[in-house]
Amino acid sequence: MSPGRALRIGVMLRHFEQSAGGVRVYTERILPLLFEQGAQHEWLLIYRNPELVGTYAAHPNVREVVCRVPGSVL
Repeated sequence: MSPGRALRIGVMLRHFEQSAGGVRVYTERILPLLFEQGAQHEWLLIYRNPELVGTYAAHPNVREVVCRVPGSVL
């Protein structure tokens, strides 16, 4: 893979519903930095709760989807 090649990077955000601390706080802080550093990439955020879609709508390289699959692995 060449360094200039754009990627589609998926991030499962199932834990966003579980609590307001810990991993969620870390994720909320690091994702915008990743979106900025990886602006050439498409970021696909996968939620279980449809109410969370739009959380990162301000980032043009982010697409948010809902996937209600039971279990922790797709």
